[in-house]
Amino acid sequence: MTDPFVNSNNQCTPVTLNPDGSLPANPLNVQFAPITASAAGATTLVPAVAGKKIRIVGFYMSGNGTVNANFQSHNTVNKVTGLLYLNANAQVDPGYFPVGIFETMPGEALDINLSTGVAVGGNLAFVLV
Repeated sequence: MTDPFVNSNNQCTPVTLNPDGSLPANPLNVQFAPITASAAGATTLVPAVAGKKIRIVGFYMSGNGTVNANFQSHNTVNKVTGLLYLNANAQVDPGYFPVGIFETMPGEALDINLSTGVAVGGNLAFVLV
């Protein structure tokens, strides 16, 4: 599978500017989804797309109390992040990375897995590759 964002030399693919020199509105086809979970265990955030990986390029989230969270692929329960330790109202925000922060296995949904039943909310930005 080819990666539309990284070339064969492992360099970021340049974005082609519009004729007037401005950036295209959404050159990487970034999509957005809310992070909304409050039950211990896995909650699906982004549904699976056949043959595609869900690559997260940015996210932020916070918890209403102390909770550990990680992101994982849905079917193989392949953890795609380590534990994120949330305290009440503290925010996790790694920034925006066009080449990706983490991704699911091909054809699998993206889940968030919570250690306890604490409300966690936020948003994520992703691309399908």
